[in-house]
Amino acid sequence: MTAPMTLDGAMNGVAFQTYVDRVLVPTLSPGDVVIMDNLPAHKPAGIRDAIEHAGAKLLFLPPYSPDLNPCVAGGGFEQAYNAQATVAAGSLLVVTADVVQATNDKQRIEPALEQLGQLPDELGKAETLLADSGYFSQTNVEARAKAKITPLIALGRERHHLSWKQRFAPAPPAPDHPTAPQAMIHRLATPRRRERGGRKTHGLRKQTPEPVFGIIKSVMGFDQSERKWFQKYTVT
Repeated sequence: MTAPMTLDGAMNGVAFQTYVDRVLVPTLSPGDVVIMDNLPAHKPAGIRDAIEHAGAKLLFLPPYSPDLNPCVAGGGFEQAYNAQATVAAGSLLVVTADVVQATNDKQRIEPALEQLGQLPDELGKAETLLADSGYFSQTNVEARAKAKITPLIALGRERHHLSWKQRFAPAPPAPDHPTAPQAMIHRLATPRRRERGGRKTHGLRKQTPEPVFGIIKSVMGFDQSERKWFQKYTVT
C-alpha cells in the first residue's frame, strides 16, 4: 500500500486535493496510472492537473451499469432476478421452478398452478398450497380454489409465540356460504390442534422450502452470480 491517509470526517474536494498534493503526487512516477471512482470529491479540476503534472495518467471508472459491475453502493449485489420454486412437503422435492424479472410474487401463483397441472400422474396431485403473505391476493386465493387446491396463504406477519389462551382457544364459527378468501381465513384461524388443514398445516411452509434453498446456496454453492443476461437463467 502506498500513499495512505486517514481523515477524521467526511471526504470533500478540499480534503482530497490536499491528499493528492501532499501524499499521492510525491509517490508518483512518470507513466503511472491512477484509477478513481466517480465520487464528486475526486473531480475538481486541480486533481487531474496535479496528477498529470507528475507525469501520471488519471482514469475514472465507468459509470455504474449492471452490464459492467454487478455490485451496488454499500456492497452486496443487485437483486436482478426473482427465483421461484414449489416444494413438496415431506419429500422436499422441487416440483415447479422458474426465474423471472417480475418483483411482485403475487404474479407468480397462476404460472405455478399451470406447472403443477402439467406434472406426471405418478407424482400425484397437489391438494394444499402453502405460501407466505407476499403471495396473498383475492385473485390468487380464487385461482387456487378453481384449481381444486386448498389455499393457505398468510395474511400478514405472524406472531411466533402465541399465549396458551390463543393456542387453546375454540375454533371460530364457520361463515355461512363463504367466498374463497373467507373460507381460507377461517381455516387459518383454526387452532393447530383442531384441523389438519388449518394452522398446523400452514406452519409447514416455514420448514419446507427453506432447507431446499439452503442446500442450493450452501451445499451446491449457487448463492450469487455475475451472469448479465436473463436468458442464461432459464430453468430447465
